[in-house]
Amino acid sequence: MMRIGLYSETARRPVVRARELRDAMDTLSLEFLGFDLPSLTLTRYRERFAEAPEGLDLANWETFESENPSCFGSMYRLRARRRR
Repeated sequence: MMRIGLYSETARRPVVRARELRDAMDTLSLEFLGFDLPSLTLTRYRERFAEAPEGLDLANWETFESENPSCFGSMYRLRARRRR
């Protein structure tokens, strides 16, 4: 397992969006294991996507990010591992 942080040049926009992250993870054959986020952000995500509370669907995160543009601040912190 690895932890990855993607920083922004400015504090207003992450380097990539969730859909770009999903594409990069596919290209690198990585399995997404979740974001490291404040508990309030996770609570809001789980309220929005009650059917997927584990938070492993990057398409859901893309929707959540578009509805809450400041949710990731200036960086994504996530966990991933090579696909088995």
